[in-house]
Amino acid sequence: MIVFLIAGQKKQYEGVVRPFCNFAKGLYGKTETSFALLNCGHELVMYLKENLGVSVVASDNHNQLVTELAELKPKIVIGDDDLSRLRLLNAVKRGFKNVKVVAYVQILYGSHAICRNFDLGFLPLREKMLFYLCRFLPFLTLTRHYTTELNRCDFVIANSKSTATFLQTLYGTDVHGIVYPPVDTEVFKPILSNKDSKEVVLYLGSHAGDTPASFTEAIVKNVLRSHYTVNIFGNTNIASAIKSKHPEVIYHRNLEDKELAKLYSRSIFTICPQRWETFGYVPIESMTCGTPVLVFDCMGSGETGINGKTGWLATNNQKFLEMLDFVLENKEIQPDRDFIRKHVEENFSINASLKKLEKVLRITVDG
Repeated sequence: MIVFLIAGQKKQYEGVVRPFCNFAKGLYGKTETSFALLNCGHELVMYLKENLGVSVVASDNHNQLVTELAELKPKIVIGDDDLSRLRLLNAVKRGFKNVKVVAYVQILYGSHAICRNFDLGFLPLREKMLFYLCRFLPFLTLTRHYTTELNRCDFVIANSKSTATFLQTLYGTDVHGIVYPPVDTEVFKPILSNKDSKEVVLYLGSHAGDTPASFTEAIVKNVLRSHYTVNIFGNTNIASAIKSKHPEVIYHRNLEDKELAKLYSRSIFTICPQRWETFGYVPIESMTCGTPVLVFDCMGSGETGINGKTGWLATNNQKFLEMLDFVLENKEIQPDRDFIRKHVEENFSINASLKKLEKVLRITVDG
């Protein structure tokens, strides 16, 4: 029995939840899988039960959840690396014999305290205050409990090479392996669309402050000047600011995955101006639909793309805008969409990531 432990999440589309959902899809019919949810939203609970066909134990009480978890008799419990959830993960380890706990690292708790490229102006007030507070705290003080909890886990798995590097150099924690978050290639796939499309997709990032608003404004102006339709999704505050200046921009709110796949498929490329993505689901989802991406050549985005083959990788803002203009002016110069799709299938599909997970955990999923 493999149990995925999630706490404090409301929807299945949350970045820390999506990998676990896709792993569960790959494990369906092969090994017994369940989810243990603490203080999670009803929408997430129903999605797991109705769409993944897995058993779910859910509670708003820690002790009650542990009691229900005991009845599942798990062999492996997998959670992410938010500090509060790491503590819950290790509480499970202390409460059960012969249970291996796994920290799937995708957050790098405390790293925002030393990061200076975040735009805090478009964050919700609560998150903005947390960012400001963290920046006044010494990094070692902020992360002391985090590293302690990480090192108590039986396995520490990084979601990218970049994450593994940060763990080793900033936190002094070695990883047992690197497993990319899987993308569902059955949902995200090329959908027949107009080859003469003049649409692009611009991703505005999450609510982590990782999207520079002023630079995003420059991107929008360049695209509109070339008479392309701009489709935006992501950070609602940045979206509102863009719409107030450019009402012709189309904002897509709360897109379902299948609708998002259609949007990618009918666009000539996807623009992702984020610098802080330990992996970056949006570029991968776009590539899964055969649509090239324009990203920065850093962290997860630079690690998962191939310049000139899956899209374009820029080293700085000036190069980013130059590449943007080049693609807009030379629409016929496009990477091979079949190659892009194959690149994802071989490296980031559910099957590819599940094989790596099995290898790291030294388990066999054989149906």
